[in-house]
Amino acid sequence: MNRSDKILLYGSLTSIIYIIICLYIHRDRFINIKELESRSDTTVVEDVNISYTPSPDINNVENYIKMDKCIDMDYVREMISDILSRNRISFYSGSSRMTEESKESLNDIIKYINSLTGYKEIIISGYTDASGSRAKNRELSLMRAKAVERYLRLNGLIKPYKIETIGYGEDNLIDDKNPYSPINRRVDIDIRR
Repeated sequence: MNRSDKILLYGSLTSIIYIIICLYIHRDRFINIKELESRSDTTVVEDVNISYTPSPDINNVENYIKMDKCIDMDYVREMISDILSRNRISFYSGSSRMTEESKESLNDIIKYINSLTGYKEIIISGYTDASGSRAKNRELSLMRAKAVERYLRLNGLIKPYKIETIGYGEDNLIDDKNPYSPINRRVDIDIRR
């Protein structure tokens, strides 16, 4: 057996659990583990042969998810944050109607969320700019969060245990030097176990 066929992994029980989770999540891949030894402070996995066929390129997001070794909560949060930083879920002034670019971002976010197993809650937080009264802004921000929830549910989100929607109004402005800026009209999404 040559060196390229052997992979030695050292670690603790946490490493074994991580490997088991990865194996479970990617059970469609063929994995042959010949030897697994446990010792007091080390774990050795020898002769791990991994082979899989990537699925067809549906789009960049799905392909990237399928080729990743193990999708976990932190990774998905990071990807959602990246999507939202490039193209915030934004709305027309005084409205809970999303822009088309926002819908495209939500479609990508749905794919990442659907790649997870074991999440229990999605938190959708809505915000407004400083136009209008504080009470109206809180109401509008909640309507925006609920619009995103509806979009997620109607466009392929698989079994969320719970979706919580919160309206913060004009609190937490992104551009506090220009409180009327469209960048402040947005929604943030978080996932929790």
